[in-house]
Amino acid sequence: MCTFTWTAASDRLGYDLFFNRDERHPRAVETPPAFGESEGLRWLAPRDPDAGGTWLLVSAAGLTLALLNDYASSWRPAGTARSRGRLVLDLAPARDLAAVATRLAAVALVELPPFHLVAVAPDASASHWHWNGIAFTAGALASPACLSSSSFATAEVVDWRLENFAALRAARADAPSVADLAAWHRIHDPTRPAHSVRMARPDAATRSLIHVNVRPSAATVAYETFYPEASPVRVWTLPRPA
Repeated sequence: MCTFTWTAASDRLGYDLFFNRDERHPRAVETPPAFGESEGLRWLAPRDPDAGGTWLLVSAAGLTLALLNDYASSWRPAGTARSRGRLVLDLAPARDLAAVATRLAAVALVELPPFHLVAVAPDASASHWHWNGIAFTAGALASPACLSSSSFATAEVVDWRLENFAALRAARADAPSVADLAAWHRIHDPTRPAHSVRMARPDAATRSLIHVNVRPSAATVAYETFYPEASPVRVWTLPRPA
């Protein structure tokens, strides 16, 4: 239950990325972004205390990894499922899209529930991998783009959000600004709370919004929470090696 968008910088020397994390109320309160290091590469990522993984990670290489669950597929692993969020941490050492693909090729996908994974590189290129339990597909994800998921009325809710995003693109001649995307990720329609980008249902709600800004000198991560309580925007900076 999440929504992801990204847009390339006008000079293609970086990008901006937004991610709403939606979660059920019984789940533990997420932990805010914290620094880590894998194979000599520093990164920033929030954490899910229940499973120990993450849904978004940005590294000093300027690469961002974002994961969404795929609720459209009913397939599930035969045995104990491995955390999809831990897959993101396993991919943390990757320094470019090719390295992500190489590491994914070695993953035992049959142990993982269905997912969408996006990797965005500092040259404003992006790849999208999809595992539905039967097939594993890969392709480019051109800017600007949106992906969304919902465990409730999956097709209806996702279609509503994608149509809403398409309307934003049409209103901005296909190039919504960073401010447009920031506002779009905060949309809450009281008449369609479960469909809203910032969603709310009796059993679940949008927990947080992350904005990743990657430029040649640094990556910044702005983070705010909405549930169980609103928080001020907090910002972390991850310098990028020259």
